[in-house]
This record gives sequence, C-alpha cells and structure tokens, in this order.
Amino acid sequence: MKESFGRIRSMSTSSAKTEETNKPKATRLVILLPRIEKSTEKTITVAAITDEGKTDPDRDDVVELSINPECRLRFSDTSKVKQLTLVNGEAKTNIVSGELPEVPIIKARWISGKTPLQGVQLTYLICSH
Repeated sequence: MKESFGRIRSMSTSSAKTEETNKPKATRLVILLPRIEKSTEKTITVAAITDEGKTDPDRDDVVELSINPECRLRFSDTSKVKQLTLVNGEAKTNIVSGELPEVPIIKARWISGKTPLQGVQLTYLICSH
C-alpha cells in the first residue's frame, strides 16, 4: 500500500510541475494610464503581461519609468526617472501634469528579474478636455 501511495504522490507532483511549466509567462511591459488633464495628479500602473494580455502575478522585477525631460509632466516626487519593483506583476506611481497642454513621452524599461521583458514607450496628449 505504501508503495502505491508513493507512486500517486509522485504523479501528482509531476502533474503540478507540468501545469506550472505550461502557465503563460510575461514577455513585455505595459503602461496603464488614466485620462490625464492639465494640472492634475494621477496614478499610473506598469505591469508585466503575457502574450495573451494578462498580468503575470509571478513577476517581481525591477523596472524603470521615465518621462522625457523637456516636458512639464513629472512624478509626484518631482523626478523624471523612477525605479519601481513589481508586486504580483505590477507597480503604481503618481504623476503630476503641468498647466499647459503638452505631449510627453513615457517609457518603461526592464532592469532586472526572472527573464527580460520587452519595454514600452507611449506618447500621450495632455489637454484641457
């Protein structure tokens, strides 16, 4: 009896490993932005996503977010570059817009983690409506 229990347990463990291996893995970063208007503070999210567009909760990578230096948009601590650590595949930070319309460029770049993730660059229109 003990022998057959050992075999069943071994098969169960093997099945769990196969399921984990077949689970979709993150391949790229995405930036999620709310509607940003002039003179506002908003929360943005960067996430590690799979090819199916789902957040990979197993990622705890370090990523860098940056905003082009010549625009007024900035992070809430007034910086233009910020390193964040993903928790369950995503990280959030606040940005603050200026008083005039503009078109900032926001980039997310992978720094370190399980496997490299493709970065992303967004161009966004900030206006009064």
